Amino acid sequence: MAVPNTIFLFSKVKCKLFRFRRNIDTCLFRVIDILVIIMQIQTSRIERFEMQLSLDAQAIMDKVIPLAPAGYAIGLHIRFSTPTIMLQAYDPEWTQIYTANGYIMSDPTVHWGFTHQGTCRWSALGTPDPQDVLKKSAQYGLKYGFTAACELDGSRSIASFARTDREFTDDEIETINNLLVALHTETAKDLS
Repeated sequence: MAVPNTIFLFSKVKCKLFRFRRNIDTCLFRVIDILVIIMQIQTSRIERFEMQLSLDAQAIMDKVIPLAPAGYAIGLHIRFSTPTIMLQAYDPEWTQIYTANGYIMSDPTVHWGFTHQGTCRWSALGTPDPQDVLKKSAQYGLKYGFTAACELDGSRSIASFARTDREFTDDEIETINNLLVALHTETAKDLS
């Protein structure tokens, strides 16, 4: 009589494990669906917020744009890993590849921005790049750059700026970082 009980118990455990694995698979698909929705929302925010920046915020951006000739990505007021405002001016083909491959999850510039404040040249990041994001981005003109991160009043902003021809000078980095802090402060007014 002990043997049938053991078989029955084993069968119940196997069934529960199968249901548990099926639930995990379902949860993973739901997480992927949510990430796709977040990326779609971010893309729509890029278009929407570039046109709705206040005049003061737009004036700040007018100073930033010529200083980053290969483009920029600025995530302002990041909440739960998603920027409230996203401004981006990289090569559209690179942006599409970056988004389609989910490079944000392993981008060393993003990792640095979430774990530091201040500025850091891409050549000095020292963080892992398992998907060679920086090497791949260089093929689209993002050869030299730096990342800046600031946190004021519990709100974090992370930005990267790029050039094709040379490293940013210390003065350029300081100027752009000051403009990022000003943009962060100015857009906080728009959100409140």
